Amino acid sequence: PPDETWIVGEALSCLLVGLQRWHRGEKLSAARFVQGHALDRLLELEALRHPTAAVGADPFSRERRLETRHPALAAELPTLVPGYTHTPQAALAMLDALAHRGAMLAPTITERIRALAAA
Repeated sequence: PPDETWIVGEALSCLLVGLQRWHRGEKLSAARFVQGHALDRLLELEALRHPTAAVGADPFSRERRLETRHPALAAELPTLVPGYTHTPQAALAMLDALAHRGAMLAPTITERIRALAAA
């Protein structure tokens, strides 16, 4: 299974690619990268850090029963998945969620993501 460094790096890559697509007018692809693929990496990070919460998890779908297994993360979902027209805000929420969990975030990449989200 992937380690934390890979998971966080992939999440940041998804945010960066998604926001670049957003600025090219590829809104659906952007939403999928930011609110889908990056969120999948956050779910992976939670599973890696809290393996005991895997009890009752669906091995084929991490999001199944997430609200029961990870209620704190579930409470963040409205900001992490705000919908098609709010991808830049979702990217910032994802950065905050990763930082809140103490993930090692590369400063140059996070600065670029924040700049793209603000533009």
